[in-house]
Amino acid sequence: MEKNKKKCTVMCMKAEAITALAFLMVILSILITPITASAEKGIITTSFPYIAEIARIIAGSEWNVTPIVPAGVDPHDYSLSISDVEKLRSSTMIVVTNHTYFEQRIIELVNNGELKPQRLIVAEEIEGLKILVNPDTKKPNLHMIYYDPDNLLLLAREIKEALVAVDPQNKDKYEENYQALASEVQVLKNSYEGKLRMRAVGSTPIVQYAVSWLGVEITTFLIPEHEAQLSPQKQLEIQRMAENREIDAVVIRALMSKSGWTPLTQYDQILVDIARGNGLAIIAVPDPLLYNPNLLQCLKDLTSGLQESGTKHEETAGLSIGELTAITAIAVLAIVAVTIMVIRKR
Repeated sequence: MEKNKKKCTVMCMKAEAITALAFLMVILSILITPITASAEKGIITTSFPYIAEIARIIAGSEWNVTPIVPAGVDPHDYSLSISDVEKLRSSTMIVVTNHTYFEQRIIELVNNGELKPQRLIVAEEIEGLKILVNPDTKKPNLHMIYYDPDNLLLLAREIKEALVAVDPQNKDKYEENYQALASEVQVLKNSYEGKLRMRAVGSTPIVQYAVSWLGVEITTFLIPEHEAQLSPQKQLEIQRMAENREIDAVVIRALMSKSGWTPLTQYDQILVDIARGNGLAIIAVPDPLLYNPNLLQCLKDLTSGLQESGTKHEETAGLSIGELTAITAIAVLAIVAVTIMVIRKR
């Protein structure tokens, strides 16, 4: 009898231990679940690599960020694949510019409910963007808008605010990352903004935003729009402008290296030849599609290249051709006046 009682006691203790262990496991699972869920990285899908780089800077290690268009591929010719659509389906956030056909298709898929991200950012709809006019077509230039430092920060801020809305517990991290980016951009602006008061010819509309903030006015492009053909008349016109000193510089797309830069296309090379033949400055713009998708680094390399090449337009405090002409005319008149006075005294 006593033996059975002891056996029952042992079994009861085991049952209680098992019950306690089960209860502990339930408690632990409740505590661990939100941590595990928060540790799972969200997915940000962007249209272009350079937008992905901006998103990575702001999102940090909390998110997986991938672009749709591979580096080196012309986005104008890109079409969505089945795997692209599947990637978009699993995305928490999608960021596009609305400049190309495939991006317009993404927006359409979101609007009709086939894609259901928590956030869709259409970058060209961001309030306050600086939009320049193509001097040849007289239409808005929508190529590489975010090469302008202010536009770059507007897009970064939009991404930051979307991240905070989706993942508020990491708000401070996103804000810190944004402020770090803003500080670096401000350093560049303080050093270079408006310092090059020059008139220039650009190879394509892609370069306009990269140099406008520096104070460079693009008066025309060798290739005025995507898929436009080289016009012999345009080339002759630019040659004449260079010979007549109607421009101070040419602006080209370039691949950068430790030893310098290389013109990206034959059109860029044409402008380099014209510039060298007429003593014009050459401003090499790093190409974010083929060189480095990190626009902040591209801006640093661009401005670093200005220092190395001495492209300052002399510190006649960046006088334009018209201003220099006026000063020259005044100087000539002064010399003539002094000469007349000397002759009269004799």
